Amino acid sequence: MSSQSPAINAANAAKASGIEIYTIALNAPSSAISLLANIATDASYAFESPSASNLDLIFDMIVNDIVCQTVTNPPYLVNNCLDTCDNLHVDRSRNSTSGEYAINDIECI
Repeated sequence: MSSQSPAINAANAAKASGIEIYTIALNAPSSAISLLANIATDASYAFESPSASNLDLIFDMIVNDIVCQTVTNPPYLVNNCLDTCDNLHVDRSRNSTSGEYAINDIECI
């Protein structure tokens, strides 16, 4: 049994219960990149960056992906989601009881 098995097993259990997992390999060796790729929901959820200078772009891509999934599910239907949006403003609030976030408004500026 490899040392990666517990992490992959935990990720697989989370994914099986509907949790989406994004990973970012920051200046990581190939073994860590491979592990994180296996932990991610699928290949499109695994990111690799040789330096911290790319993190803002990666985080923007992740936010866009999450927001697009949220706003394109009924009752919200948005054509092309954020493809034409240069700058995204997401107004969100956190429920103090459940800890869950709610999107109040999404605006392309």
